[in-house]
Amino acid sequence: MDALHIFHIYPPWRAARICDMRLRERSAPLLLTALTIASVVRCVVELQSRLELRRQTSRQSGRPVRPLVHLATLSESERPPQLADEEPQDSATPPRRAQRQWRETGDSGGVLRTWPFPVVLLTANRGAALNRTLASLLAVRGLNASQLFVVQDGVEPSVAEALRWHTARGAPLRLVQHPLGRGARRPMGTASVQQRGQAVARAYKWALSHAFDVLTDDEAVVVVEDDLLFSPDLMEYFLAGWHVQRADPTLWCTSAWHDNGFGHTATDPKRLLRTGFFPGLGWLLTRALYKGELEPAWPDEHWDHWMRSEVKFRTSRGRECLIPQVPRTYHHGEQGTFMIKRMHELYFARIAHNTDPRVTWPTSEWPALRERLRHDGYVRHTLRVRVQSGLG
Repeated sequence: MDALHIFHIYPPWRAARICDMRLRERSAPLLLTALTIASVVRCVVELQSRLELRRQTSRQSGRPVRPLVHLATLSESERPPQLADEEPQDSATPPRRAQRQWRETGDSGGVLRTWPFPVVLLTANRGAALNRTLASLLAVRGLNASQLFVVQDGVEPSVAEALRWHTARGAPLRLVQHPLGRGARRPMGTASVQQRGQAVARAYKWALSHAFDVLTDDEAVVVVEDDLLFSPDLMEYFLAGWHVQRADPTLWCTSAWHDNGFGHTATDPKRLLRTGFFPGLGWLLTRALYKGELEPAWPDEHWDHWMRSEVKFRTSRGRECLIPQVPRTYHHGEQGTFMIKRMHELYFARIAHNTDPRVTWPTSEWPALRERLRHDGYVRHTLRVRVQSGLG
């Protein structure tokens, strides 16, 4: 992964966070040099992580370990075998049967999932922002409002008022409050950066654990926050992404956000990408990942930085996330725990998101998506595009 790829995947302010650098504006040349060095280190770490992941996968499947080589140099007979596909059953299989099988065995048994995921919406004290977010979320095609769980960190009254407004209009929403959360601690406006990071990390862990332990027995949930707007095809996108993710152990999440999804660069609403940088801002979290890996090691501060750590904590273990070229979420919150209006105007306000209701994800397209986006297929596709564009 070269420096150009680093800048393509990450916006400068997030790339700077990877290096954990605090440089003044006049230090742009130094920042560029540091990021170039960081990209080399990241490349070495990523290759080591991928090799270990390939070894683990090969041991589990009984296949011999093959060396990491440039796929473009191999003939078809020499290429590594594809991961075993699950043959999807009839898409008309009743969801209740598949959900019952998940509860009993922990595996959906290759059923082609077409029913929506539960949604966990985290909030604290921004009733007005939550009201706008709920209106957008309830307009998403295929969303099951009875499986929309609003988890509040604290007991700020404006949050309950926002839910009452929507439930009075027929939305069967459910509010879960963590009474020992934000309302029982030092006011966020007077807290330090570390204290605010701790508050958010603890709120996230409580909400996610409560969701999987109490609210739902589903195999995965969509995690969103109270300052997002959503595309009409959000749930359909997650279902298509899940079809790819569950067939590829080198993927660990599907996100609706793209850090470089600017209006002038993101033009294809059906194009999906892979990234090693955890995006957040609307993402699909599996029960197996959270209960097996994340929950036992959840940090006490800055959970999102921890999710992106590949050197110190190696949280991702070399795995990647699916992202859309055109985001399916839009960040509308101008004020927040780590957000100021100026940052929102300079960056977040410029990120596009799909608003075209004609964009759909029919199940007939899912097999082709899976073959193109699974790791080996994605590498071949990327190399082919680079050669055709004269970059390879």
